[in-house]
Amino acid sequence: MAIGKRSQKREETRQEILSAAAKLFSEKGYAESSVEDIAAAAEVVKGTFYYNFSSKEDVVLALRHQSVQKAISEAEELSARGVSPLKCIEHYLVAISRWSEENPELASVLFSNGPLYVTARSARDGKAGAPPVAPQTPPLPIVLKNLVCKAQALGELRPDLEPGFVAALIAFISMHSHMTWAAEGMHGSPGHHVVNNLRAVLAGLAG
Repeated sequence: MAIGKRSQKREETRQEILSAAAKLFSEKGYAESSVEDIAAAAEVVKGTFYYNFSSKEDVVLALRHQSVQKAISEAEELSARGVSPLKCIEHYLVAISRWSEENPELASVLFSNGPLYVTARSARDGKAGAPPVAPQTPPLPIVLKNLVCKAQALGELRPDLEPGFVAALIAFISMHSHMTWAAEGMHGSPGHHVVNNLRAVLAGLAG
């Protein structure tokens, strides 16, 4: 019981820090917001921040994770209501792209120098006693794979392809589209790029 309460309290503290950081990044900018600023805005001591997050970048990853989880839930809800699996996949891709478009500075932190979650994971694994990094891998592969299976059953996708491969390909299209959008000056909507790229692959690459 006590362990459960401690876990709940820690999660509440994490959420308070994330909310304070999101507000601070929006008002002051990511670059101008320090760990001390975030801790002060969340009304916690600096040590509490580092107990929950390893860095500002870790906070950005956690904020991104929240947006991904929300988009996953929306896609699953649409699927349960009978919406086309491919439309559900496109909804997910557009939803996470909208977060990038609304938070360009944070998107730049995430994508401009390669996927941040890779470098964050490597840094954590190489540092003994480092604080736990917020989950960077939501059950997206499972959700996409399930939607791919439904699309194959309905004849929207070829049934002879391995669903896990198709799901991984869709995830790669999303990541590549975001990284390209960030590297090329963030012109236009990342959602437009990713959906166009997905549709191009679905239509086929051959002339």
